[in-house]
Amino acid sequence: MRYNIVIKFLAVFLCACSLLVGLGGVSAVFVLANEGLYSYTVDELREQKLHSNMQLLAENISLRYAMENRSNCPENFIEAYARNHYLDQLLEENRWFYTLEDGNGTVLQSTFTEITGNAQRYEVVIAPKYPEIIAPYLPTEPEETQADSQNPPRAEETKPSPTIFRWQDEAGEHAYQIELQNGPAYLVTLYLMDGAYVAEEGPQWLVLAMGHAHRFELLLFTVLALVLYTVLTVFLCYIAGKNSKNDTVRPDGLNALPLDLYALVTAVGVTVAVRGIIKLYSWTVFDGYFVPGLYMMILCGFSACLLIVGLCFAIAAQSKMPQGYRWKRSLSRKLFHLSLRAARLICRLWKRFMAILPLAWQWLLTAAILAALLTTALLLKSTLLIIVAAVLCLAAVLYGVFAFGTLMESANLMSQGNLNNKISRKWLVGCFQDFAGHLNALADVAVIAAKKQMTSERMKAELVTNVSHDIKTPLTSIINYVDLLQSAGTPEEQNQYLEVLSRQSQRMKKLIDDLMEMSKASSGNMTVELIRADAAEAINQALGEFSDKLASQDLIPVVQTPEEPVIMMADGRLTWRVLSNLLSNAVKYALPGTRLYIDLSRQEGQVLISLKNISREALNVDSDELLERFVRGDISRNTEGSGLGLNIAKSLMELQHGQLQLLVDGDLFKVTLIFPEAE
Repeated sequence: MRYNIVIKFLAVFLCACSLLVGLGGVSAVFVLANEGLYSYTVDELREQKLHSNMQLLAENISLRYAMENRSNCPENFIEAYARNHYLDQLLEENRWFYTLEDGNGTVLQSTFTEITGNAQRYEVVIAPKYPEIIAPYLPTEPEETQADSQNPPRAEETKPSPTIFRWQDEAGEHAYQIELQNGPAYLVTLYLMDGAYVAEEGPQWLVLAMGHAHRFELLLFTVLALVLYTVLTVFLCYIAGKNSKNDTVRPDGLNALPLDLYALVTAVGVTVAVRGIIKLYSWTVFDGYFVPGLYMMILCGFSACLLIVGLCFAIAAQSKMPQGYRWKRSLSRKLFHLSLRAARLICRLWKRFMAILPLAWQWLLTAAILAALLTTALLLKSTLLIIVAAVLCLAAVLYGVFAFGTLMESANLMSQGNLNNKISRKWLVGCFQDFAGHLNALADVAVIAAKKQMTSERMKAELVTNVSHDIKTPLTSIINYVDLLQSAGTPEEQNQYLEVLSRQSQRMKKLIDDLMEMSKASSGNMTVELIRADAAEAINQALGEFSDKLASQDLIPVVQTPEEPVIMMADGRLTWRVLSNLLSNAVKYALPGTRLYIDLSRQEGQVLISLKNISREALNVDSDELLERFVRGDISRNTEGSGLGLNIAKSLMELQHGQLQLLVDGDLFKVTLIFPEAE
């Protein structure tokens, strides 16, 4: 079904009208309910307010008399504490009179004169609590008034703490400690002329009387207006964005405006309308301009409701579009991209300018600008400007640290032979870029081919010499089972031979991987980055990775670490490899059902990590032999492994400026890792 612009406009107009009527009705019902006009009549409400006002008048009269005649308060204190300027104004206008009597009937104070006309009489008995000044205000309690902790006061001696009263007059600020005293009872007789307090025919009471007369009709109209608003809102959400010529959905007109701009205009308009309604309410009800004020309030309310309905209509229309439509057309996106382009342009110009200057002048100029900004912020005493200047100074220092750190780290890597490392110049400016270019050029022209060739030859010699024995068994098995596979008669035999071939090939692959890692570790051809590391955290991470494997062999890890953190200098990646090799050996060679002890300690500037377990097989070799290559604790060589784990771990520890010590005592296998302690 197609909906033209007239139907949409009428729906929006009626929806705004129903929302206005509903909100106005809810406000009116709330006011009537708050005033109690759903339970009382207007005359009863007027009488209740009159009695309440008389009670307040009597309390003020008796309190002021008690303070003037019984209290030690000065006049300016009484003026600040008990003076009621509205009562004084009524007294000057002769709109009410009173007499004040004590308990014996003696008249203490009276403004009574001859009353001409009707007057209402009220008698109120009041026993006021007047303030008594006991001492000037003191920030701290004097020593002689503080309670003795050894002789606390008895319950009957305990008094409530005094109240601090402050006020300010022409002479300055005053502060006293006061206590409220119970005064005698007074009889206050009030004589009020007609209209002295509550205007019988004032606009406020006329509005309340009219609302009370139609309170149930008002409630019914409010419910009907809210129901109509709900129906029209659902209808508007359904037709939002639908084209009048075809069934396509595409926002047009005001619905096509950016939602953030629409929301901003709506928020400003609603705020202005609400503030106008609040001001017009006083002008309408209390100042007597009922009809024009009511019309203007309706106009402001209708404008706010129309903005709200229009915004909801636009949101419904744009919500039917594909995802990203609102962001692409939003004003925030345009401002963001504009700010981003401006920032890029400023950065590009700044980089070009800084590239012209030498390094020393770059830092001098930057320091001068930051010093001028910080000085200006301090002179202006602007907290925001001081924070901005401090953040910019910190950013400059951090950027310098980052740039120098990047260059120093790359130079350190190059000094260790890793000349393939290139410095990225993306975030470097000025002389930092030039320095990075010089280092990259130095790495390019360095002669490293000979060193790589020597390392390759050494690795080949070690491979031929040491791997011949361990590689012979899987290779022989592969050859034999290939022959058997070719002559296999049944599919079951073929599958069995294939499983053996897969296992032996994986064993050869593991052996070759260990050989490569051993060669790199022993030749020092590995990148090492020593940092401050928590030794306990490294142990816990390794145990977490091997928890399942340890559980499968029924090995129970027992870890003992100090309460305070133990910080060591180590390479996290290499430390993980060392602990991984040791825990892997424990899984392979430890006796199932036993405990694996891991102790962490600190000794003379060194961090010691020891691992102890009971060997599954008898250890018939000494510790030095176990540290050699291709030597395993399982002499029968039935378990998988290359015999390179301990040797690799030892080389990795030496790369980290540490040590690996091995102790074999009967079936006890103990490895101690020694790291340098961080300062």
